This record gives sequence, structure tokens and C-alpha cells, in this order.
Amino acid sequence: QKFLKTANEVGETGDIQGWTKIGGDSDAERLKFGPLADKWAKTEHARAFQDVPAALQSLAENKYYATFLGLKGMSQMAKTVYSPITQIRNGTTASFFAIANGNLGRGKQLTDSALTVFNDVFDKYKLTEKIGTKSELRSGKLKAERDVEFQKYLDLGLVDTGARKGEWEQLIREANQASLLGSTKLGKDAMRFIKGRRDSFANKLYQGSDDIWKIYSYKMEKGRLENAIQTAAKSRRPLNIPATDAQNILEFGRGANIAALTDKALTRALEREAAAIVKDTVPNYARIPPAIQALRRLPLGNFIAFPAEILRTSGNILTRATKELASESPEIRSIGMRRLVGLSAVQFGLNAGLYNMGLWLTGSDSEQV
Repeated sequence: QKFLKTANEVGETGDIQGWTKIGGDSDAERLKFGPLADKWAKTEHARAFQDVPAALQSLAENKYYATFLGLKGMSQMAKTVYSPITQIRNGTTASFFAIANGNLGRGKQLTDSALTVFNDVFDKYKLTEKIGTKSELRSGKLKAERDVEFQKYLDLGLVDTGARKGEWEQLIREANQASLLGSTKLGKDAMRFIKGRRDSFANKLYQGSDDIWKIYSYKMEKGRLENAIQTAAKSRRPLNIPATDAQNILEFGRGANIAALTDKALTRALEREAAAIVKDTVPNYARIPPAIQALRRLPLGNFIAFPAEILRTSGNILTRATKELASESPEIRSIGMRRLVGLSAVQFGLNAGLYNMGLWLTGSDSEQV
């Protein structure tokens, strides 16, 4: 006796009342049940075929496993946002991505980036509320202007996209939708508290230390492109900066030369290109493929997104440096060489330097190590 039949086979028996179709007609249902979709089983057997795929269809939708994911997300939050050592490490190591791209410029750019970010971080605590304070006058920008500037970076997708923070926030978001934590008063209070931590000072400070270096890298990349255009114009040399940002390609066409644009169109295009470079070469949770994001649901391992982003950004830095070095423009080749040397310094020179410093500080040698 066949436990599963097709619709035609059930129709031949004339006893459709005793049979139940497995799954629905939607694409999601067919994906959920696979080869079982659209098959018919006896009504008393149907639940056996439906319950197992339902339990395994998504770990995030399983109440028990979603509860585990929520606890995992809370653990990751404690290891990052509420760890003083990790806060310091996050702010210092983020600078390595700027170095890897050869973005070693004036301190003014870094200071200006920090003031813009801290204007947003401290806003809730009324530390930058008054317009025209001494600190704002020294920085040359009022609070309202910095609010507009920070919003621009949000629109460009530069800020609030940390890989580690994005991972635990997504785990908690999924747990809030499907876990058992919301079925008890204690669980509801815990989830409400955790969700409210997004705007906490510690969370904003953690994200802010990432954002400072992203904004700094953006300013440096935009400045290098502007300098290349100005130098080429003074020397009367042709310069080709192909559009790579999706919005630039849509607006100006594939293969469009950004350097040939003028006025507002040039400014708009350079902002997008600089932002695209930063998003390609600095860890960004929005750029992580869905397949890699799904690995965060595994019971083993923490912060899967960050090492994946290290691989992606390292490859993109090397690829961009190679293309820039192949340019006919000496200005673009100069950018490419700085990027390649910066990547080499971080990937190889930094490790060797720290290793030898450790030997010197401890009075050891390589044989003892």
C-alpha cells in the first residue's frame, strides 16, 4: 500500500475525503516540504509527514531553538557592548581597515569624524544640546549641521552597520518573534530590556567607534578622488574614473566617467563612489550574504559575520588596488600603490612588528618561542 499518492492517483480511488494534501500551493510551502509538496497522504498519516518538516524548516522559527538563539544574542551583547576591554579593542582595531586602504591623512579629518559621531552618541544625554558651545565653535560646525551630516552618512549606508553588532541584534530580533521568552512575564521583561539597549550609551559608543573610522575613510577616499581630478585638470591630462556605485550607474550609465561630470552631479557622484569604496573595503553587516548570515543560528561559534567580512574586504582591497595600479592615470596609480602598501602593512608588517616587539619586551628569541 502506498502512503503517498499524487492528485491523479487519489482521484482514481474516488475516496478523496480520506486523504489530505501535504503543504499548500505557495512557493514557500513547496520549498518547505520539497518532494513531499503536492503529494497526498491518508488523513491519519498526514500529520506525520507535516510535523517533521515543520520542525526543521527553520531553526529561527522553532520556539525552543529560538529561545537558545535569544540567549546566544544576549551573551554576544555582553561580550561586546558591555565589555570595557572589547569597547577599547573595537575602537583601535577599526583603524586597521583605514590603514589597509592607505588612508593615512591629517588628524583634522579624524577629529571631525569623531565630533560628528559623538554628536549623535551623546545627543540623548543632552551633552551637545546647546547651539554655539565652545566645543562646537572650535570645531567650526554647529550641532544642527552635524545632525544633517550624520543623516547623510546614514542615507549612504556608511554608519550603524557594524558586523558584530548586527549579528547579535539579528539573533535577538529573531528570538523576539518566535521564542518562548515572550510567553512569561520575566521573559517579556527581559526582551523589552534587551530591545531598549539599542539606544543605550554603551551600544551607541560601541557602534560609534566603528562609525568614526568609516566616516574618516569616506572623507579620505572622497578627498583622494577630488585631488586626482584637480591634479589631472591642472596637468591637462585625461582622467577616467568609471562609475562603480549602483546609483551612479543608474543615473549616469554603465561605464560613465565620473571625472567628466561637473558641479552638483560631480559632487553627488563622488560621494556615492567614496561610500561604495568604504562599504566594499570595511566590514559592513548589510553586505554579508544571506547564507553567511544564516550561520549565526548554529549552536557553535560566535560572530560568524566578522571573519567572513575580513575575507570579503581583504579580497576587495586587493582587487581595487590591482585595478587602480593598472590605470593610465598616475593619480589613480598613486592611490592604488598606497592601498596595496597599506594592505601589506596590516596583513604582514603588523604581525611581524608585534611579534618582534614581544620578543624585545620579554627578552626572548625565536628559538624559545
